[in-house]
Amino acid sequence: MDMLYTDPVLNASIKDLEFSADFIKKTRQLRFVTLTDLLAYQPNDLLKLPGFGYRQLTEYIDFMEKENLGKYVMP
Repeated sequence: MDMLYTDPVLNASIKDLEFSADFIKKTRQLRFVTLTDLLAYQPNDLLKLPGFGYRQLTEYIDFMEKENLGKYVMP
C-alpha cells in the first residue's frame, strides 16, 4: 500500500528544491521527479541503484532532516 504524503516539499519537483546539481542530475537519470519517488525506497535500497552513492544519500537525508521530514526516510 502506497503512503499518501501531503507535505508540499515531498511533492515538489526535486529540481526546484535546494539540492546540488549532481543530486538533481542523478535523480533525473533514475527518473525520480519528487522526494515521494525516493521515499518508495529504503536508504540501503537507494544505494543499490546505479550511480546513487553515499554522497547522494547523505544529501537526501540531510535535506529531509533540515525540513523536519526525517521520519519518512526510515519509518
